[in-house]
Amino acid sequence: MPMPEHIGIYINAASKHIRRHLDSIFYEYEHLTGTQACVLGEISHADQEGWPYYQKNIEHHFGMRRSSANSLISSMEQNGYLTRAPVKEDARLKRLVLTEKGQKTSNNIKQRLDDFEASLSALYTTEEQAELLSLLKRLIDQVPDPKCTSCSNSTHQERM
Repeated sequence: MPMPEHIGIYINAASKHIRRHLDSIFYEYEHLTGTQACVLGEISHADQEGWPYYQKNIEHHFGMRRSSANSLISSMEQNGYLTRAPVKEDARLKRLVLTEKGQKTSNNIKQRLDDFEASLSALYTTEEQAELLSLLKRLIDQVPDPKCTSCSNSTHQERM
């Protein structure tokens, strides 16, 4: 009797496959994972748009727990990619700011991230892409992470 196919197993496998592929793309950069490369890109984009970027943004956008986001930020800080700058209006908040090394690296990796995203998009028609995104967003909204308190009761649209 063949094993039944399970949606969760395929989603998990796809996620790991993409993460490993991104890690291999950015292997040449000192201590930089694919997730960290994406975070650099997000912070750089926010800076270009004039928006402040905080740890909570990483937690929401990447679906991370607070401890995981903090560990990722600490590692990137230790490796010289970013710093945490105090916010005048709220001493508890620390804005994430790219260092010169972080900005230079972000500029260097932007095209690679864009190329990877284009290669994923090329696998599907425009209609399939829209349907896939809709299904994934619904999945994220409907399967809450009980350990991610910052993710509870928020819709995917708010996170993205």
